[in-house]
Parts: sequence; C-alpha cells; structure tokens
Amino acid sequence: MIVLGRNVRLEQRMTTPRYLLVVVPLASILFALMVGAVFLAATGHPPIRTYLDLLDNGYTSFYGITDTLGLATPLVCTGLAAAFAFRMNLYSIGQEGQLYLGMIGGTWAGIALADSLPGLIAVPTVLVVGGIAGALWVLVPALLRARLGTSEIVSTLLLNYVALNLVNYLIFGSTGFFRDPTTSFPQGRTVAENARLSPLSFFTDKVTNTYPTFFIAVAMAVFLFWFMRASNYGYETAVYADSPNTARYAGMSSTCNRGFAREPDCVWTRDGDLRHWIVAVHR
Repeated sequence: MIVLGRNVRLEQRMTTPRYLLVVVPLASILFALMVGAVFLAATGHPPIRTYLDLLDNGYTSFYGITDTLGLATPLVCTGLAAAFAFRMNLYSIGQEGQLYLGMIGGTWAGIALADSLPGLIAVPTVLVVGGIAGALWVLVPALLRARLGTSEIVSTLLLNYVALNLVNYLIFGSTGFFRDPTTSFPQGRTVAENARLSPLSFFTDKVTNTYPTFFIAVAMAVFLFWFMRASNYGYETAVYADSPNTARYAGMSSTCNRGFAREPDCVWTRDGDLRHWIVAVHR
C-alpha cells in the first residue's frame, strides 16, 4: 500500500478486472502512437498521413502482410524473452548484446559445423549453439544479481556495448575466422547452404519474407503462456517475483529462479533473431 495523502492511498488489487485486460493494452498502443506522432511532427512528417501509409503498405497487400510477419518474428521472440525476465522482476535490457553473441555463436556453427551435417540437423544446431552463446553471455549479470544483488539494468546495459564492439572487431578489425577472405569489403563469411531456411510461399508462386521461424515464434508464445500459468516452475517464478522472502521460506532457490529466468530470455531472443542472418543475409 502506498499512502499519497490523508485521504488518498494506493492498494494492489487482489484480482485484475476483465476490462483492464483490454483497456490497458489498447491504451498502451494509443500512447505509443501519440508519442510517435510527436516525433513525426517534430521532424516535419505528417503523423496521420504517415500512419495511414504504414497501414496501407503493411496490411493491405500480400507482400505487405508477409513482410510484416517476417519482420515481426524476431520482435515477438525478443518480446517474449523480455516478458519472461520482467515477470521475475528482472529488468534486463541486454537483449541486444545477447543477440550479438547469439549471432556470433550461430555464425560459427553455420560455418564450422553445418557443412558436415544434413539440413534437418544443421539448422537446429545453428539455433541451439546461438542460444547457448547468448545464455552464457547473460549468465554473468544473472549470477551478479542472484549472489551480490547487482542491478541487472546496469550490467546488461553495459554488456550491450561490449558485445557490439566484439562484433565490430570480428568483422572490421580482424582477418580471422569470421571475416570473409574473398572480398576487400569488410563483411562476415556466409553460412553453409544447408544451414539456411527457405521462405514460405503460402501455396503461391510468390517469394515472401516470411520464414518457418514465424510459426516457431507463435509456438513459443503459446508455450510461455502455458509455462507461466500452468507449470510448477511458472508458479514458483510468480511466487518469487511477488515475494522473495516467502519463496525462500518455502525452499525455492533464488539463484535457480533468477538464473533460469535469464536462460529462456536469451535463448528465445536468439532463436527468433537468428532468422535474419540464417535465411536473409546468410552471414
């Protein structure tokens, strides 16, 4: 309870009214559009015209819809990753750094391992290795928070820049494994052919920007909903997030809960965002 004055106080609801489940998301979207409109107007772009063009180009044609689904895939996975951590009251903002490390790990697998593997194994191998790389990257701030109480906001934010500079070094500052030796332009090596996914045609002869990973993102969303609502571990994470002392009294491990909350965070982010280079740029 938060007391704001003699006759005003805020108390947490025991249950959330059904109407808020609709009103809050809609209000959030409206607020985001209003903020965007301010920046559009400040830069000389008519907000209403811009939003109408956005709807027209993204949702009124076959290519617009499929491109939107393709671009939304990594955003969905990244959002799920952040949502899982936030549910544990872990305000991790290091998804960008985890993405870079996942891409490094996945690129290594796509170059070093994929040639010797069949296609059905090569793509999952690339995704798994990328997920593991992202998991190891975020393990440090997870342990710092669980053991020392270090703010994950600071540690994950700072690690973003470390990861970004590491990628820049591997591509622009070195001539090692990741640098493409066949061109003078600084770029990464291409992954093996059998480690790439083909775009979906949706039973047409048209080439789209939507890939099978879109359905993986949808499956992840369904799984996360079940995991947080119906599984034992989901219950434990909810208890620990709301009352760490109660969770410890019940024998729940703070390190396990907070550390595990980070692993799906990075793995889901990596598996979604790796789609960009596996199937689009192939490097």
